[in-house]
Amino acid sequence: MGHGYISGVGLIEEPCRKYTAIHSAVEYCTADYLRHILQQYGRDIDGPDGINTQEPDRGYTALHMAVSMAYYEKVNILHLFGADPYVRSDTNLTSMDLIAVTLNHVF
Repeated sequence: MGHGYISGVGLIEEPCRKYTAIHSAVEYCTADYLRHILQQYGRDIDGPDGINTQEPDRGYTALHMAVSMAYYEKVNILHLFGADPYVRSDTNLTSMDLIAVTLNHVF
């Protein structure tokens, strides 16, 4: 798999990270664009696990990423589209666990 645009979405694939369209939208796009692709293509845009697909490096879902980056508007959007806050990463952390860690770093 090489660099290229994801069909119909317009996000650049990242083969070295193996991000899904939703992961890429969380990291690189606005909250409005994330909402748009989820409305347009649905929560299953990235295959059978859809919105809860885990990236292979850390086992993070898009929700894990949004929480760890403190992108709370994106967290809300992912939640509204059915992201599971209890999926565990490779280090056994849920996105709910990461909220506590992130808030401790903020305050």
